[in-house]
Amino acid sequence: MCGRYNVIDDPFMQGLMQMLEIDASLPTQLNIAPTESIPVVWRDHSGNRLSYMRWWLVPAWAKTVDTRYAMFNARSENLKKSRVFSKPFRKQRAIVPASSFIEWQQVDAGKQAMLIEREQAALALAAIYEVTVIDGQALQSCAIVTRAAVPEMEALHSRMPVLLQPSQFKLWLDADTEIELDFQAFTAGLSEPLRATPISSQVNDSRNKSADVIQAVAEPETLH
Repeated sequence: MCGRYNVIDDPFMQGLMQMLEIDASLPTQLNIAPTESIPVVWRDHSGNRLSYMRWWLVPAWAKTVDTRYAMFNARSENLKKSRVFSKPFRKQRAIVPASSFIEWQQVDAGKQAMLIEREQAALALAAIYEVTVIDGQALQSCAIVTRAAVPEMEALHSRMPVLLQPSQFKLWLDADTEIELDFQAFTAGLSEPLRATPISSQVNDSRNKSADVIQAVAEPETLH
């Protein structure tokens, strides 16, 4: 799953935004949690666009914003058959730029928060979005697409966000192209190593947005 992530305004994030053809810098946001407003890249007839969307998808037919059902993640295996996710998967795919994401590993003492990142690049997380009209106002919302964890990640968590490669950006954002469930990003192994770093338990409180939340408490491990 993906329940927290970070955006850091650094050269890696700036390089990703250039690859996404977005002429904008993203301000640093730490310990981002579901229901918050997040930067999302999507495409229309004029090209790639950047919008801030609610991270918790609201179905197109909803009359109110509801958090009874966990819709901040969308399982890749269910995208075609889900009543909520099937239309966005066909026509409203997006990318969530991220510097890192957080998973909680089960250990003897409980759960240890782990910061997952690439060593020399930002992450492009596959997402889908919806536009819902509530009380006459259009609300854009999104869900991050997840998949079964690659073997290198299984010890940390059974699920992980779908990580897109630059060669897949155009296809993923193209609403005129249908993507099947055997899409390589849903099934492939790691294209490059990830780094997993144990971090402070302060991250457990989503209200904590200080830099301390991503402070390492032990040496990182390279997943490859």
